[in-house]
Amino acid sequence: FGRFSYDDGKNETWAFTEIDRSLSLGITSDGKRWHRPTDRVGLAVVGNGLSPEHRAYLARGGYGFILGDGALSYATEFITELYYSKKLDDGKWSTPFPFRYNDVNKHSVGDPYLTMDGKRLYFASNMPGGLGGADIYYVDRIADGDWGSPINLKDINTAGNERTPSIGEGDLFYFASDGRIGLGGLDLFTARLKGDIMTGIQNMGYPANSPQDDFAFTATGKLTGLMSSNRSGGLGSDDIYSFVAKEPVIAKLIFGLEGKVLNRDTGQPISGATVQLGHGDGSMEKVATASDGSFSFGLGEKSEYKLAAEKAGHIRGPVSKISTVGLTRSTVIYKDLYLGEIVIGKAIKIDNIFYDFDRSNIRPDAAFELDKLVETLKENPTIWIELGSHTDSRGNDVYNQKLSQNRATAAVNYIIGKGIAKERITAKGYGETMLVNQCGNGVKCTEEEHQQNRRTEFKIVKQ
Repeated sequence: FGRFSYDDGKNETWAFTEIDRSLSLGITSDGKRWHRPTDRVGLAVVGNGLSPEHRAYLARGGYGFILGDGALSYATEFITELYYSKKLDDGKWSTPFPFRYNDVNKHSVGDPYLTMDGKRLYFASNMPGGLGGADIYYVDRIADGDWGSPINLKDINTAGNERTPSIGEGDLFYFASDGRIGLGGLDLFTARLKGDIMTGIQNMGYPANSPQDDFAFTATGKLTGLMSSNRSGGLGSDDIYSFVAKEPVIAKLIFGLEGKVLNRDTGQPISGATVQLGHGDGSMEKVATASDGSFSFGLGEKSEYKLAAEKAGHIRGPVSKISTVGLTRSTVIYKDLYLGEIVIGKAIKIDNIFYDFDRSNIRPDAAFELDKLVETLKENPTIWIELGSHTDSRGNDVYNQKLSQNRATAAVNYIIGKGIAKERITAKGYGETMLVNQCGNGVKCTEEEHQQNRRTEFKIVKQ
């Protein structure tokens, strides 16, 4: 649907399409009520209406042709094109003329919106070179009256679909998108239009948006407007809704969380993992990761959450804290989670466990790293581990064996003191018997090479 004409300062005519009749209909408002629709056969205006030259822009759809392997075949998706029609001196409309960037064999062009001065036309298209599905573009009118090259609005386009552009009071730009965090399907968004730059993109929130598709928002005044939606409670598929806002339409803050669950060792995505989002009130949301390991959640304002992932056969990672407290702009928070595969007997290095020379006491920096292992054991209560300590080759072999055992025992005692059952963890000192490089007795090596051998590891011995 779209504004068809401005009759005077009070009356205006809007056009819309009805799928069961395949006709364009005109409906007029006198500022108080809508009058009975009248047929506008063959003219389906879906943009902003008339330009100063009395041109109306419209979209037509059908199943186009695709050229492949030297033959024409029907496209598998519905293709739309843009046309314009000019109002003649006798009040009739000319035969629609095609938009120069139509290409029914390759892509769709639709959702036109013409600025009030007729100098810029916004539209949506899945033409090549975009950021995702349907992107929003604009073209400017050039000297000969034709349109210039399409410009992609990269500030608002995503890998999803952006559609139905329109401009409201001042510099407020409206559009619909399913590529951003929202309530479901296409959601309505606003942005501030400053020249060719879009800033302050925000979701319009409920009740403008619903779990279904909400799109084609058109402001008819500071507090009034029209929009389309297939939300529940309508009369059919896509219905047109009018509204009167209690206050000027202001976008609400909306927050989202996106990320992937990855293999800690290989970085490969893990599909089918369960991601848990714990709320401050104790409630829990759970989602399964997609084939690419991805997950997403909607977040509330001024809220704190706990995030974790798990999957059978994997070590559950530590709990991550997520917060929207203090955020003043709509934001998508990105957080990846890592899971390690459970392999019985495989050594896993604990980073940054350092000891003072010739000592086995737990330093504060070592305690910080051991606390991470404590959390891993608490998150994975069915695994039993051996904690092993290793020295470099310098010094007496027997002494190194004893020193490594003392260090391993000190680390295990620290972990038991944090609440881990003692039967789940054992200490093992290996001395210099399992070097990871060539730096054995009598071999000249750098300090960095010796440091590689001075390490603390754990391995799962039972599940």
